[in-house]
Amino acid sequence: MEMGKTSLMMDIEKLFDKEYEGFCYQNCIREILNYYQCREYDFYINMSLSTKMILQEEDYSICYDKDAYGIITSELEKVQRKDDERDGEIVLADNLRRVAEGYPIITCVDGYYLKYFSYYKEKHCRHNLILTGKGTLDSITVLDWYTPHFYCGEIATDEYLMARESSNPDDGSIYSGSPIRNNWAIVERDSWNRHKEELIYENLSLSLVQYFPSDPNEKNILYGIRVYQRIREELKEIVHLDQKIRCRKLRFAHNELYQTVKRKHLFSYFLRLISERVNSDLVEKAIEYLRDLIADWERFMSVLLKCSFRGKETDIQKLEGMLALLIGKEEGLYDHVFYIRNNL
Repeated sequence: MEMGKTSLMMDIEKLFDKEYEGFCYQNCIREILNYYQCREYDFYINMSLSTKMILQEEDYSICYDKDAYGIITSELEKVQRKDDERDGEIVLADNLRRVAEGYPIITCVDGYYLKYFSYYKEKHCRHNLILTGKGTLDSITVLDWYTPHFYCGEIATDEYLMARESSNPDDGSIYSGSPIRNNWAIVERDSWNRHKEELIYENLSLSLVQYFPSDPNEKNILYGIRVYQRIREELKEIVHLDQKIRCRKLRFAHNELYQTVKRKHLFSYFLRLISERVNSDLVEKAIEYLRDLIADWERFMSVLLKCSFRGKETDIQKLEGMLALLIGKEEGLYDHVFYIRNNL
């Protein structure tokens, strides 16, 4: 790659696997690591099981453990990510300077302002793409190889700056409600040469610590299976509420749980990557177990969404029963992760 090149757009290989849906930031990192010629780029991505609930006075939010958003914990210092309070044009000029030095920059945008998005000017959406350089006239080039648009090309600079500085107001869609703040990230180029066995072990260990904690001490925070137990308790409580409130709470639960189900797809992809490199019955059994668990979760989420429009008492009782079965299967997942971690 030539230093000072106007655009890296055609140099970066376009990567996407369906299991990365919901993980645009991670997908950008893997594309950059592949561009840096890192052989085991996927195993550096934090694909561990992670679900975290933050309890508030009358509500809650569900997210991931703080280290589960990018690469594995031991390599976090190699990716610098920040909100940038400087003027957008100054940030862009600084980012483009780094691109010219051969460092693709991951930038956060609100898809509401980007014409190639299917919901342009309709829905707000926090999203990450790769800034690859300058375009023709007043434009920049990006690589956004992500479903459903799979875009590689130019964006008008003024539209890009609006997307970068957006407050991303909450409009009810899943990825709205979190301001963009000119957020960007840069990935270091060197020393991505660890053995895959180390990386696999760390991802599995992170899953055991984050998702199946034995004694969490943080106040007002729940992890993993305890999150689903708390949702089940809420289902028992909202049966006694007004129907409109039931509907609102069920829709809220659906939106909050959406990403935790997506995370299981990513972990399933991780297990399949292991099976391609290691011949192990333990891994194959875990893949089959998780496939069935994900199918059950997808059915639950579909019923939850439908019930959020009706809010009937019988709907909620059905959901509570489905979730009870899911919790039992989630508990069984621990053994599979533990045995793989200790026997590979």
